Amino acid sequence: MPRLHADVLSNPVPTNPRTSDVLPKGTAVRVRNTLGSWAGGFEVEGVDKAGYLLRRVSDGAVLPTPIGPAQVKKR
Repeated sequence: MPRLHADVLSNPVPTNPRTSDVLPKGTAVRVRNTLGSWAGGFEVEGVDKAGYLLRRVSDGAVLPTPIGPAQVKKR
């Protein structure tokens, strides 16, 4: 069973997503915000054990905290 960690919304998410489920760099994604709705304007910059590293498209900034896979969906 994969180890779990708390993501930015304090929801447990697996730290080792299956390789076939990992979104590749450059994929446009939406991110679930703290109110539960989805916000667009992000793309995958990379992935590590903590989750996805995302880049905000509007200004190119990489978000400082990895986002768990359950909080990211392909656009």
